[in-house]
Amino acid sequence: AGTAETYALRHVGVLAAFTAMTPAVYYARPSASGPTEYFLSSLHLLVDFGLAFRDLAAAHRAARTAEGLARRVEAVLDAAEALRRHPALLPPAPPGMVAAEAAG
Repeated sequence: AGTAETYALRHVGVLAAFTAMTPAVYYARPSASGPTEYFLSSLHLLVDFGLAFRDLAAAHRAARTAEGLARRVEAVLDAAEALRRHPALLPPAPPGMVAAEAAG
């Protein structure tokens, strides 16, 4: 899934921009510079738009990852708070650990 997602983010936005621009180039009024210059300047703008879409999608993916990590940290902090409030929930310490703490 990672390779397909990377490919889609890299190329589908640019392809969509190119496809959306094609009718504008075809039906554009002829100018002194010709359709080639219009095509290239429009393509440049739309490729930048496609790349911006890719960056937004990557940022969204990073935000989802950060959200998942934040939920895990929150669960650990909630569990630690519950143990602080109710120490009876702690499991008994292993016998060797109790003797080591008493000697230290």
